[in-house]
Amino acid sequence: MVDNIKNTQVLNCDMQELPGVSPILVSKQSFQDFENLQETIKHWNLDFRQLEAGRFCGEILQANSADVLYANARFERKLHQQGAAPEGYFTVAVTAMSCQNLRWHGYDISGSDIMIFPRDGALDSASDENFHVYTVSLSEKILQEAFDVQEAAAPRIPLSQAMVVRCRADSVRQLRRLLHQISATLQSPSTQDNAEREMELLSQTLPKLLIRVITEATNGGVPRISAKRRDLVSHAILLIQQSSHSPITVEEICDRTGVSMRTLQYAFRQCLNVTPKAYIQAYRLQCVKAELAGHRHSPVLVSEVANKWGFWHMGDFARIYQRFFQEKPSETR
Repeated sequence: MVDNIKNTQVLNCDMQELPGVSPILVSKQSFQDFENLQETIKHWNLDFRQLEAGRFCGEILQANSADVLYANARFERKLHQQGAAPEGYFTVAVTAMSCQNLRWHGYDISGSDIMIFPRDGALDSASDENFHVYTVSLSEKILQEAFDVQEAAAPRIPLSQAMVVRCRADSVRQLRRLLHQISATLQSPSTQDNAEREMELLSQTLPKLLIRVITEATNGGVPRISAKRRDLVSHAILLIQQSSHSPITVEEICDRTGVSMRTLQYAFRQCLNVTPKAYIQAYRLQCVKAELAGHRHSPVLVSEVANKWGFWHMGDFARIYQRFFQEKPSETR
């Protein structure tokens, strides 16, 4: 699979295995191909949209076993992140200190927050450039063991919907230090001692600390965009996706949703920090890019693909495409 990822460098890929425990697959990859993000991140079902001009870059360190999935991910460019977390796992996300201006399921995320994914794993967030996050997914077995150690009742954490837990600042700092330590350990030379240390950190130390930090949370109020505005943006995006071959206008979205231009503009600005018009263009451009990338080894005219997604003036299209992706349409192929 790695060989099919354009501009991807495999920095480390190792299988750590100890008697009696599930092996840990460790990999670190850097890439510039937005379309192959899904192939790079294991177990996640992702649909990311770039919302600003510039070449996309990303880097992911992953450590996966049967019971624990760990990731340290950095993405450049403003993104609309949708999709789902690994199925059958309890998944949380913690931002690095450098990560700012993140909205997750409508919540304004601070440095003291832990994001808990709903049972269906739904992901919906808007991130700025220099996005940096740690994600941890625990199996039911490991999760229950961590609760047992804390003598905490698992039902205290409702798993049916997305939620944000505002934690004690010192506890989150301790958790971040551990997450950073795990990343450093995973990138150390492969030895028996390091393999044992990785297993201990991932399957014991991390789950116990994570549950302790969550159960001791202050549970202070976390600001959230109103459900009405979030639903409006979701409806508008669905209309954009359903009419991408004959691009819908902002005016048509207003007519279909029954809101004013000002209301729609404000909702998009608040939820995604872009205008509806900019979102429509970004969506169409990335549909073109994805289709061109899928035809790298087969004959297809750039003009055919561009026309399919509503770009009719090829000179204007080429200029817009190059400005947004920092590459010509012919270079994508």
